[in-house]
Formats: sequence, C-alpha cells, structure tokens
Amino acid sequence: MGAGPLPDGFRWTWKGDSVRIAVPPIVREGEHAYEQVLSSRDADALAAAVAMHENKRRGAGVDRALARVRVAHDPDYSPASLARFRVKLAVALVEHGLDVVIDDTVTRSGIAVA
Repeated sequence: MGAGPLPDGFRWTWKGDSVRIAVPPIVREGEHAYEQVLSSRDADALAAAVAMHENKRRGAGVDRALARVRVAHDPDYSPASLARFRVKLAVALVEHGLDVVIDDTVTRSGIAVA
C-alpha cells in the first residue's frame, strides 16, 4: 500500500508518474447492487496518503512528479456518484499541493492492477 493509510476498501497502484486508485467494489446481494459511499472524508484521506507518498518519491529523486490519478471503478457505479467523488478528490489533492489530471477507468473487479 505504501505511505499513509487508505480508507477502507480503497487500493492503489503506482506506476511512473501515475497512481491508479480503486474505489471499493459494488456490493451485490441477489439481484441488487449497492454503491459504496464515496465521501469527502475518503477523498481527504486519499489525498493525504497520495501527498505523503509523493513527497517520499520526490525525496528519493524520482524522475517524474505525479501527473495523473486514475480512479478505477466497477462499471455499475453511477456517473453522478463518480463525478461528485472526482470533484471532492480534486479539491483535496489541490489542498495538499497536488494539481494533477484525474481520469476514470472501468474495471470488472473494482480492484486496481498494475
């Protein structure tokens, strides 16, 4: 996982100047699927962990600073929920001194892979 605790259910994978953050998977019960709540508190905790890890990377002399965050999610998450979370995450990252591009990527499992 790296520096700083990630909120429950979140995972990340770092590669080059990007970090791929997987949101918690959809909970399925029979025919129903329930989205996890993607809160401001989660966005703040993620931003703090990303900033801490990025500071360690810079201190270690990495070639490229963090430029991109990819939010990996189950295809059943609603676009509105993801859009609200991206805004929360973008604001939290800026508050931690990171002005980066945030993209989405759909995964079948909701878990980031390298």
